[in-house]
Amino acid sequence: MKCMFQENIGSVVMEVQENEFVCYTPPSEIPGTVRLSLLSDSGKRIQSDLLFEYIPDLLAHSLFPSSGPSTSSSEVAVRGEYLPLNGSVKCVFGGQDTTGLVMTSSYMRCITPVSRQVGTIPFSLRIGKIAVGTPLKYEFVEAPQVFGMIPSQGPAEGGTRVLLYGAGFDVGQGIRCKFGLEDESESMAQISSSTALHCISRPGKAQNLTIGIGNSVIGFTFTKTPFELLEVMRIFRVYPTKVPVNRDTQITIEENRVTNHYILLREPVGSFKKNMAMFRVPYHGLR
Repeated sequence: MKCMFQENIGSVVMEVQENEFVCYTPPSEIPGTVRLSLLSDSGKRIQSDLLFEYIPDLLAHSLFPSSGPSTSSSEVAVRGEYLPLNGSVKCVFGGQDTTGLVMTSSYMRCITPVSRQVGTIPFSLRIGKIAVGTPLKYEFVEAPQVFGMIPSQGPAEGGTRVLLYGAGFDVGQGIRCKFGLEDESESMAQISSSTALHCISRPGKAQNLTIGIGNSVIGFTFTKTPFELLEVMRIFRVYPTKVPVNRDTQITIEENRVTNHYILLREPVGSFKKNMAMFRVPYHGLR
């Protein structure tokens, strides 16, 4: 008994059990659907209504991004050829199968798994039970962690150089800073070492914002403690404008908005009034 795929004869049928056979397909140069039949040892052809489809060899050309954080899942775009639109395609990272969503015959999306280790692994696809190898690799990298910041507040006009200290800042992917979840104006971080980097605050209204560091490849990690943008104090008048150098002297400062987040010279020596606060100028002696 042999299998026939249209007019092509396959390998000898292997009988697994009663009424069940295994056929091995012959090669075909042309993709398409063929009718499956059986050919008995006596040469009698047993027709069937079963159809078999030859599909072109699936090809995967590129992954973007080709690296991502090991501690969380992220989306990867796969570009290729002959991706099946009507089949169940799985993405395989190393030996882990993950969700795959075919968008077109040349584009699909994959979700990366969480990995316990960093490093490069092979990438492949699986259609049903068929594994399709590719020459592509994917790299798991360590996501940056933030432990704290100095300072934790600055003027809403922006320009404050904020030191973030943590771990994993040397991922080599171009770390960027963003102030707040909805900030679309990312800026390049100034990396000092794997445990320290600086971000420059951007102008905005007075509010509390978490600082995110990362990029589109590894995602963004946000600080647990927010950075506080403060309304800028604009001084209208200071009096007296001259003080003796041989003793401490109390002065009064008037501005458009006195806020207790700002400390000028020393702590205020009196209670706040509307648009007014009093400070003590320390004794410095003659110079």
